[in-house]
Amino acid sequence: MDMTERYLVFFACLASLIASSITQDILGCGGFLKSHTDIDFRKVHVKLYTKTGSLKDHTEGAPNTGYYFLPLYDKGEYVLKVILNVDGVTDDCSQGKDINFTFKGFGITGRVISLGTDSGPKGITISLYTDSNKQNPIKSMLTAEGGIFYFTPIQPGKYILIVHHSKWLIKENKIEVTVQEGNTELADGSLVVSGYDVSGKVTSENEPVAGVSFIIFGNGIAKKCETTPVNKNFESKKPLCHVTSDNTGRFIFPSLSPGDYKLIPHYAGAQTKFDVQPPELSFKVSHNSVVLTPDFKVTGFTVGGLVRSATNGNPLQGAKIFLSHKEVAVTDKNGKYVLDNMKAGQYTLKAESENVQFSERTVKISPTSPELPVLVPSAYKVSGKVTLSAKGTLHFRRISIQNTAATFYKELDTNEKTGEYSVYLAPDKYQLSVIVSTEEKTKGLQFYPLQQTIDVTSQPITNVNFLQLKATLTGTVHCLPGTDCSQASVTLKILDGVTIKTVQAKDGQYQFTDVLPGHYEIFIDNDVFCWENPSYRISITSERAEVPPFKQTGFSITFISSHDTIVEYFEPNNTKLITLPLNKGSMRHCVPKSGTYTFIPKGCHIYENSSYTWDTSNLSPILLHSTEHTHKGSIISLSMQNDLKVKIEDANDSVTIGPLKYVKKDGVYKYEFEFKAKTDNMYTITPLSDILLFNPPSLKVFGVNDCHNDIASFAGDLGKIIAGQISPPLEGVTIRITGKNDESPIHTLVTQKDGIYSVGPLDGKIEYSVTAEKEGFVITGPDARGVFLAHKLAEIIVQVSDHADGSSLQGVLLSLSGGQNYRKNSITGEDGKFIFNSLSPGEYYLRPMMKEYRFDPPSKMINVVEGATVNVNLFGNRVAYSAYGSITSLNGEPEVGLLVEVQGQGNCSSLQEEATTEENGNFRIRGLQPTCTYAFRLKPNVESNAHIQRTSPSSQLVQPVQDIHDLRLIAFHPISRTDVSVHVTSAQPEHYRTIKVKLCREDAPDSPVHISKLDIQQSTNKNTGTYNAGFLVHFPPLQADGRKYFVQLESSLSQAVHKYRTIPVYFEANSSFKYVKLAFNAERKVDQGEMNQTSVIALPFIMIVALAFVNREKLWIWLNALLERRSKPVPSSRTPVQAIPIDPRADDIIVEQIMNINKRKTKPRKT
Repeated sequence: MDMTERYLVFFACLASLIASSITQDILGCGGFLKSHTDIDFRKVHVKLYTKTGSLKDHTEGAPNTGYYFLPLYDKGEYVLKVILNVDGVTDDCSQGKDINFTFKGFGITGRVISLGTDSGPKGITISLYTDSNKQNPIKSMLTAEGGIFYFTPIQPGKYILIVHHSKWLIKENKIEVTVQEGNTELADGSLVVSGYDVSGKVTSENEPVAGVSFIIFGNGIAKKCETTPVNKNFESKKPLCHVTSDNTGRFIFPSLSPGDYKLIPHYAGAQTKFDVQPPELSFKVSHNSVVLTPDFKVTGFTVGGLVRSATNGNPLQGAKIFLSHKEVAVTDKNGKYVLDNMKAGQYTLKAESENVQFSERTVKISPTSPELPVLVPSAYKVSGKVTLSAKGTLHFRRISIQNTAATFYKELDTNEKTGEYSVYLAPDKYQLSVIVSTEEKTKGLQFYPLQQTIDVTSQPITNVNFLQLKATLTGTVHCLPGTDCSQASVTLKILDGVTIKTVQAKDGQYQFTDVLPGHYEIFIDNDVFCWENPSYRISITSERAEVPPFKQTGFSITFISSHDTIVEYFEPNNTKLITLPLNKGSMRHCVPKSGTYTFIPKGCHIYENSSYTWDTSNLSPILLHSTEHTHKGSIISLSMQNDLKVKIEDANDSVTIGPLKYVKKDGVYKYEFEFKAKTDNMYTITPLSDILLFNPPSLKVFGVNDCHNDIASFAGDLGKIIAGQISPPLEGVTIRITGKNDESPIHTLVTQKDGIYSVGPLDGKIEYSVTAEKEGFVITGPDARGVFLAHKLAEIIVQVSDHADGSSLQGVLLSLSGGQNYRKNSITGEDGKFIFNSLSPGEYYLRPMMKEYRFDPPSKMINVVEGATVNVNLFGNRVAYSAYGSITSLNGEPEVGLLVEVQGQGNCSSLQEEATTEENGNFRIRGLQPTCTYAFRLKPNVESNAHIQRTSPSSQLVQPVQDIHDLRLIAFHPISRTDVSVHVTSAQPEHYRTIKVKLCREDAPDSPVHISKLDIQQSTNKNTGTYNAGFLVHFPPLQADGRKYFVQLESSLSQAVHKYRTIPVYFEANSSFKYVKLAFNAERKVDQGEMNQTSVIALPFIMIVALAFVNREKLWIWLNALLERRSKPVPSSRTPVQAIPIDPRADDIIVEQIMNINKRKTKPRKT
């Protein structure tokens, strides 16, 4: 391309799928080139690269729309300014999504620096505003290391940069920038941070301390901190400023510029001065916030406390204070005390005072807590007296005490002489009683009151006394005239307790004797009769007591009803109708006269009987049970409807209710309906109308076990009718009606010859869209009357032929774009033809693509008018060829997903093409130039080929003068195991039985992997001749992991008698088979000639021994000296074992050797 042509920089952006006019017929990547200014898209090239950087294909954009399309012949990962992993299913290209490129603009770069330095902080916010909108930033980002930032892409214009940080103080936080042509770089010092926050903490025993001042000194600049003098002693040192710790113990210097600093704490109260450690702390500020470590510690302080009579009680004066069991203070009239010279720590704290008790508490004392916890008594003194008789005689008794929650129980004895008792109790409600044995109760002994309840709160309690007493209780019963109720049962019961006794009234009177003092309830039987007061409460405090009379008022009727309901009845000889509400369950009602009563149920429940009869002489209850109830519903509408009905359906029956009557209120019509429903039966309720549309259309409800006034509610609105026609009338047009928020049409229909359509009624509250379409036509509308206008579409017929022989070219990719957002990518058929139909009038751009051909013309602009048929003839010149082949494993199985390539040689070294094997192992490499020679091979150093060790052949030279077929590679996977065979020979066959072969790893020679003995017995049976072929030992397979091993012989022959060496042979487990040969040769050390020589030497030796015996004293001294010299260790030398080098021959040569050994004959040799 001419060097004068201008190229634009494009950035990848997300693509959107325009589904209205796209049919993606083949696998490929396409999209649009976009620019805010007018450019020539033909000068913009979109290039497709493999992941490894090889150019796969390129194209330019359509001049009218900027549309481009690149075919993909293989799945894999590609670079199109973005990484594309094309799997053929889920990727953007396979799903037909656009990958668009848009010209964005220039960049703004700069740096935020710290005051006094040439570097800056990381993580500060930079916001970019336009000059016309200073309220909302168009972009924001955080600075990188050194304070660097950049904004891209930026359109030319005026902008404002503003720096912001939540903690740091910004000195220069704003700058105006003008972007014209090219990137803009800000000068250093344009944006400056004044300083960074420095914080710390002061504690005492891990508790925060407030009010501690911190004075700072240093060579930097401090801002936003106090400069007023704290102490005159510091002014000579020229402090920068100071801050004070808050209630959490934390202090903060808001802004310190980069530099070296020293911090000194100072803490003084109104009366006490505190020590703070460490006395000073040095630190350095760079380009970030600083948190000082370690924390500052405060020691030494004064604390105080308060003692109260209760939690919210009055101060307790004169209470003694004990700290760690030592008396340290006494409370004043305000209940307060003070402890001086305290150290932070944990102590035990307790108070003592008269008639109350305190619990010991563990407290943590620190300077942040100048007030100790308020001390309140844990128990108060309770006292009283027990008197056994009215005469005042006192005896020993036992008192029981229990709190109302039954979590505390205690018994204590009264004083034998005075009958008094006392006990300390914690705040709570208690019940006190005198313990009386069963025998004493039988004799009538009891005390009054039986039980006393006291509430221990904030002070001691006295005079909780008990007294012995018995009483007689009497009363009367008054009946209605003519009624005998004198034998009614009267019951005496302890108030809120157990029943003591029931007696029968005689002649209208009753009596209870030997009643103990206390509170009681007396009630009379009301199962048959009604009473003015059926019970009384009475307190017995004297020897005699009388109960008010029980007066009869009528007769008692018992109703047992399954639901709340209403009954109506007449009293005997009375015409006044009485209405009686009944509650669900059992209920009693009193009638004042004797006789027969008839009760009629009323309401929404359906009962088995329409009426129930009861007589005052019959005590049986009236049972009312209902399983069917009235259910009501309603329909709300803004329009009046006279024929509105409701259909009620269940499993067995169907009934239609209506026409329904309405009630109008506030312009709204309400139609109500009701029906009888059995419990748990399912009913389908459907409102019926010719002109109303109901929401919901119908409801399924279950009958409930009660009446229901709103079992179903419907809203009825006038429906919408959508109607219209196709002009001119056209048959076969598909009409789709879609709701505003619906994704799929709610109604679809096809027009007849008259072209008329009508749908309804539809929901009038929903906005609908109506579309019409038919293949080969452009249909626009509808207008306000629902009329669509139909226009027949045009078509383009493309014929592609080979320029050399005029034959039709199959498989040519045709990319057509233009018109009204139209684009389509399709391939020619066997006749070299493809028809683009259903085209609207407009200008279209056609581009043919096939990697082996260049076309004349390479692209074509076509102007299409309404309903026209345009014929286009294209001719292709063959410029490249394809290579076909397959890759299989050694057993013929296809290898899937391998990457093969052809690499240009010589002058064509810059050319490279590649392809991926398919499910059957086949591949096709496109774009081979006929003037080049290529090396065909499996592509090295790629992840998809990592599991292949090598191929056969490793590479192959090809020169394409036509399409190349039948290329084949055999793929070898890495060897997983190594078989080891050892051939053992010995010059003396009798030595075989003493030999073992061991296999060891080189790094663990003393831990054999395997040890094998020679199978002598089997060899003796097979080899009966004298031929010594040796033994072949096969070891279990080893992992082919490249580790080093060695094999070595071991023999049980004695080294004292035989002379032999066993040399290890080393090898690596890196091939499928290893063969090692080991020879064993042992010789005896002593033979017959040596034995005769020894006999001759023996005579002089005997003479030497005799001479030594005569001179044994001198000889003994000489032998001791000799032995001392010989006993010194002498270094032993060992000849290093020379490893036999590994034969690097191929595996098949080793196998051939092993096979030759096995084929040797075993018959005897001729000597």
